[in-house]
Amino acid sequence: AYSRSGIKENELDINGSFVNNIEIPFEYKILILPEKRISFSFSDRLTWFETLDDKINVKSLENNKLSSKKRWINSFNIDVNYDISSTGKLFLRYKLIHEFDHINNNFSQLQFGYSFYFLKNNGAKKNSI
Repeated sequence: AYSRSGIKENELDINGSFVNNIEIPFEYKILILPEKRISFSFSDRLTWFETLDDKINVKSLENNKLSSKKRWINSFNIDVNYDISSTGKLFLRYKLIHEFDHINNNFSQLQFGYSFYFLKNNGAKKNSI
């Protein structure tokens, strides 16, 4: 994946600058379906992340020293889904994202919600016959 992000150093920086990045992910996922309405999934995504611009410096959170702009980032996910109707499902999702070589540089996400389908009936098309 290629990404381009605009950044500003401070409020007085009118034009700002842009940062170009590239990401190459490798992912595996295990899906467990114990019953028709319930599913569990475990996944791990290892991503090579590289900033392509020389003018951008990256500092480590641990020691505040300049660090490499090329690194492996790991993302571990646990998802639980419960289909409560033909149009949507409840979900609980936990994600841990960290630098592969410095697990202390991390953050977590915990999400709970309801997802629904606008145009499809629970992901499957209805027959019109």
